[in-house]
Amino acid sequence: MNKKTNILFLLCCMTILAHAQFSDRFDDGNFSRDPEWTGDVYSFVVNRWQQLQLHVDEAAESYLTTPSEAAIEAQWTFDCHISCGTSAYNLVRVYLLSDSENPDSGNGYYVQIGGAGKNITLARQSDGNREYLIVNNDRQKILDGMQESRVHVKVKRDAKGYFTLYSLVETKDDDFVTEGSAYVERAQGKWFTVFVKNSAKNGTAFAIDNIEVTGTAQSAPPDEPQNDELHADDAVQLLHRTFTPNADGFRDQCEVAYKMPSAGYRASLSVFTASGVKVKDVIIGEPLEEQGVLLWDGTTDSNAALDSGPYVLLFEAWNSDNGTKIRRQMTVALIK
Repeated sequence: MNKKTNILFLLCCMTILAHAQFSDRFDDGNFSRDPEWTGDVYSFVVNRWQQLQLHVDEAAESYLTTPSEAAIEAQWTFDCHISCGTSAYNLVRVYLLSDSENPDSGNGYYVQIGGAGKNITLARQSDGNREYLIVNNDRQKILDGMQESRVHVKVKRDAKGYFTLYSLVETKDDDFVTEGSAYVERAQGKWFTVFVKNSAKNGTAFAIDNIEVTGTAQSAPPDEPQNDELHADDAVQLLHRTFTPNADGFRDQCEVAYKMPSAGYRASLSVFTASGVKVKDVIIGEPLEEQGVLLWDGTTDSNAALDSGPYVLLFEAWNSDNGTKIRRQMTVALIK
């Protein structure tokens, strides 16, 4: 690598890291620089306690956002002060990763404080739908009855893709409590966003402070090879992204559903660790029905139980009569 290429490479890495991590304690009295926040800038102020505070005089939904791509070996921390009772009309969502500046139109992952559940959760937003990934049933209604809530939040995502949510509710917790963990194969975004929904009388009841984000961006998936293979996302798919081989009758096996274009296909299904080591051949060159489900029980070829973690499944099917091939790579999480 020559000197010019080296410099360009380093500049590229510095740009990625700059977008991946940041901190803001609002002790400079503004949110217009270092970092710059955009969005509903007239709906927020930095108050005398150097917190980012909502400041509206009617029921509203308001947000501020700043660039951030941290997703791998990442940590997000922030403090939230709510001086009203939480409800479906009074809540905070902090988007750790979002693909849009405007959270209403984007997809991403967020921590919700309050809402109808009066708790602290991690959720995924996709095409207007919301899916709760972490809900601690032991802490349902943890904010119920509180007219003054001070909540400290910490979220980690490790190199394997596991989100872990922690929270500390002042007056109720002495230390951070683990709310739970959830596996997400790919989590990408370009924005970190603070979103507040308030009722008419609570336009100044929400404040955020001590935001710190570290980590690196999730790399884009590699391009699929260009050949005569049909990469059929709809023809082959996981029925569930996670499974728990514990014989409790619920998702005890990994299920791969397939639907071939016609009869006459044979297929192989192999399982690899995240580092690329093959641990199981579920089937090798076996004839397929036109439609069906293949099962993997979470064991190796020697029938040894595997540890928790992400595993890559490679499905390959071919039809010798017409030369068509189908190839699909999927990632499933084994959880014990």
